Amino acid sequence: MEAYGNLPEASAQICRLLAALPPAQWDIDTAVAVCGLSRQETVGQLETLCDAGLAQRQGQHPVRGDLYGFHDDVRRRARVHAEAEETNQSHIRALACWLDWMLATTSSAERLLMPWRRMLSRDLSGVPAPAPFTDEDGALAWLQTHQGDLELAVYAAEDRRWLPLVWQLVHAAGPLFQRLPPLELWRNLHERGLKAARACGHQEAERELLTTGASVLRGLRDVTEAARWASLAFDSAEATADQRSKAQALYELGLCHDADGRAEPAIALLSDAISVWEGPPISDQHGAALCRLALGSISLEAARAEPALDHLRRAVWELTGVGDRFNAARAQARRGLAHAQLGHHERAISLLSEALDSFIAMDSPPQQARVLAALGETTVRQGNWRDARDYFQQARIVFERFDALAADQIMRRLRTLESPLPNVLEGRG
Repeated sequence: MEAYGNLPEASAQICRLLAALPPAQWDIDTAVAVCGLSRQETVGQLETLCDAGLAQRQGQHPVRGDLYGFHDDVRRRARVHAEAEETNQSHIRALACWLDWMLATTSSAERLLMPWRRMLSRDLSGVPAPAPFTDEDGALAWLQTHQGDLELAVYAAEDRRWLPLVWQLVHAAGPLFQRLPPLELWRNLHERGLKAARACGHQEAERELLTTGASVLRGLRDVTEAARWASLAFDSAEATADQRSKAQALYELGLCHDADGRAEPAIALLSDAISVWEGPPISDQHGAALCRLALGSISLEAARAEPALDHLRRAVWELTGVGDRFNAARAQARRGLAHAQLGHHERAISLLSEALDSFIAMDSPPQQARVLAALGETTVRQGNWRDARDYFQQARIVFERFDALAADQIMRRLRTLESPLPNVLEGRG
């Protein structure tokens, strides 16, 4: 690698440090976090590596900005040089700096997107650079574009046996698990995070990952395993008098019973969860509102529109009050379904369209698809076949990206437009 040998030592070290990172592609923010230089100095070093033919300019991303990477051969050889020449283990410190930055930035996104969530410890070895976003939309865009890097970060921390980082990265990525389709990847990361939390003896983190993991498992339609995880969280919360975790576990258990077709125990568990959320020492309006959203959904399934509206109106009001746009839109969509059951089609379409606009703005394909399907069914009841077909076609196209079963249901509905569509609006709670 003749070009490497001709580099100034400072540039050669930057080459070695960047090659030590798990991602094959990086942006300027990543390089700044690893190199410990100013942004201007970092860009200068990257340009030096590009001019030498070692790094490549790989275009510009709308969120991440300028992207860079190494040729595979250059990356491989630079790692060999790092092992041989970085006698002070600076390449290991570079990896640690990158993991610190990933954890700190993911946690910043978490605080913006889920400010009501219990914030657990974050073991940072230094003071990472400020997050490259300042609002919810920027935070979600960052998380979505760094999804692959987050996965690599968990694996890298696990390989180094930096176990606190493993569970903290998984926990901090909670907004991703909520907004994006349930993937086997989410299950995989939760299993790794849970194992790490247990190895660290951090019971609070274990309970948190058990309840968020239960939500992921329900999304993957593994309701039995989801209920097992939620039960483990409940037992641990009871043993340690952790009321917040107890309420979360009751909520998840209620949703598992509902997903299994057992409405009565689901209602009892969700009602118990509301009592815990609203009682001392928690007094958490957000948790109680999510339970009311779930109770409204159960009433809808039983074609009890009036009780559903009572739950859902309050849920929308409370969720909006705490700034949870995502779940407020979910509750608004269900209000639309309740009005559709009552024959108030214009009101139903208005509420569902409002929810759809919110989910498009928040870039949540699963919720967009469910609301489109609900709009299709509502316009069928209205006798508006042309719009119904259009809504169903849009829903099918979106569902095909993440849920083949739901897409097939929509296709069958398009063919017949006779029998009621299964309630595809019911996804993860």
